Amino acid sequence: MVKRYPVLMMVWLGAVLSLGAALYLAYEGSGGVSWVEVTGKLTDFVRPVEAEGAAGKKVYRVAYSYEAGGTWYHGTAFTNQVISLKPGMPYNVLYNKDMPAVSRLKPPMPWEWITIWLGIALMFVILGLWWWRQPER
Repeated sequence: MVKRYPVLMMVWLGAVLSLGAALYLAYEGSGGVSWVEVTGKLTDFVRPVEAEGAAGKKVYRVAYSYEAGGTWYHGTAFTNQVISLKPGMPYNVLYNKDMPAVSRLKPPMPWEWITIWLGIALMFVILGLWWWRQPER
């Protein structure tokens, strides 16, 4: 016989953790609080490099520039979105407002992962409500 309340606690904990994962992904996708978003420009592609831990997967190093506080800065980043990125095209850049030379390309919002984690959280909530309404045996 399974006790009701320990299972309910595990189910609610699963729901909270899943919701937390979805919110974290949304927060990271938006760039976070201390980063400022500006429109920069991709300046160059560097030759492809082998991705660590992924045999045969290529990633590309791209160079970009952006303006922060009247000064132009340059940065590099790794991406696998080589088909959609072309030199000269505008791209959103995030830079640290306290140290404008520290920057990164703004990643696309990971909607598919956010949806998955919200679905898992919903599943845990439904399971918890169902288990809570079951009579004690």
